[in-house]
Amino acid sequence: MHVGLILKVSKFCNLRCTYCCEMDDLGDRRRMSLNQIETVLCSVRTFLEAYGSGDDSVSLYWHGGEPLVQPVSYWSAIREAQEGCLGEDLCRRTSNALQSNLTLVKPAHLPLLSWMRIGFSYDVVNDLRVDMKGRPSADQVVRKVDWLTSVGVPLAGIVVVSKANATRHEEVADFYLARRLPFRFILLDEALEHRGEVQVLRVGLPEYVRFAEALWSLPRVRQAIAGGLRIDPLSEVLSLLKDDDHGSGPPDTAALGGREHLLEVDTDGSVYSTADYPYRGSYGSIFEQPLEQLLLSDARRRRVARSRDRLDRVCASCRFLGRGCSGARVSHATEPVYAEYVSAGGCELSLVADVISPPKASRAA
Repeated sequence: MHVGLILKVSKFCNLRCTYCCEMDDLGDRRRMSLNQIETVLCSVRTFLEAYGSGDDSVSLYWHGGEPLVQPVSYWSAIREAQEGCLGEDLCRRTSNALQSNLTLVKPAHLPLLSWMRIGFSYDVVNDLRVDMKGRPSADQVVRKVDWLTSVGVPLAGIVVVSKANATRHEEVADFYLARRLPFRFILLDEALEHRGEVQVLRVGLPEYVRFAEALWSLPRVRQAIAGGLRIDPLSEVLSLLKDDDHGSGPPDTAALGGREHLLEVDTDGSVYSTADYPYRGSYGSIFEQPLEQLLLSDARRRRVARSRDRLDRVCASCRFLGRGCSGARVSHATEPVYAEYVSAGGCELSLVADVISPPKASRAA
């Protein structure tokens, strides 16, 4: 069994990126205490001891705000807590990843980064990631990227596709390929529609797919992927396409809908499906309730029923569902993004795949 948690240790951040979903709370300095983090970790271990298979694994994604606002001593104590709460065997099968804007990383963080994968957000073309005074952070991020790669710290990037860079695919590719850095490109979440500036910047699914197609058209991108560099969702789609010719029975949407993709743990301990974060349909508080109880909550039962309906509606006829794809993008999408999937007849994986390698019926026609 696998358990994956996104832990919002604090919302506090030194930047004010235009499209941040936590914008209203970025000045809030409250953070999870070490005792609360220990409670989370011990709850995970107790759950796996009761329901696991013996070769269980845990993925911990440390988010904010900006996680590196917290002192190095805080992260060192978290590492010790993992060893104490999860035990030696499970600790070896626990992965840690930290999502950062990189502006605060310094040499004192290097020991921390030896046991944590670090992801960073950099869109290459735009001035949307700004500090509290509205000043762009891009030059500072690039300096930190180049320093970290020079000292051997592996990095992976996230690129938000917006109107600022949707037609600048070559510049995006050149930044990451020149440094041989993996990256994935994502859509701005339409759930931020209450933010007018986000709606001005946002592109829809068709523009996103065109960005993917334009990237794929670049020989240097195809060569990099063939050489093992991950550029998602292109790399993920290519992996799914390898299994396209292998037949199987109809996908079990009931079982797939019941899977928990990732659990979001807010700073106050409230637990959400990624479909419902932030602040809707909490399963309860992991600081106060065992993980087993949270997964039996009425809110989770509603989420599972909704996910099954979604998979039946959007994914049941998809060539990938149950053949390498769990349907999590659809089952755990926010409502506005799900509406886009319904309108398009599929998620970005199936739409990008249709561009790269159309279904056989389409090719034959």
